Amino acid sequence: MSVIIKKRYKSNGLLEFGRTKNMISLINIIFNVLYYAIILEVVLSWVYANRTNQYIELLHKVTNPFLLPGRKIQERFFTNMMIDFSPLIAIFIITLLKRIVFSILVVLGI
Repeated sequence: MSVIIKKRYKSNGLLEFGRTKNMISLINIIFNVLYYAIILEVVLSWVYANRTNQYIELLHKVTNPFLLPGRKIQERFFTNMMIDFSPLIAIFIITLLKRIVFSILVVLGI
């Protein structure tokens, strides 16, 4: 009897919807963690400048791939700027990637 119920449950698509919802939630959490990691990086650069420990090193490893394009753009076009705009560019990149990923998921019907 339980085998029949499981087959009905699977054939209704409820199980697949749960997995899809979990996958979308996981993707959303990853993008939010990246966003808040960049915000934390900015705040720590003001408060905890020129000090390091294992957690800050981990934060640098996570955020540097997103901050690097902004730093290269700033070095190329705005060499004498005292303010680092790379976090704004990184947040823009993350937001753009998030929209692209979710648009692809919508087009695929996931």
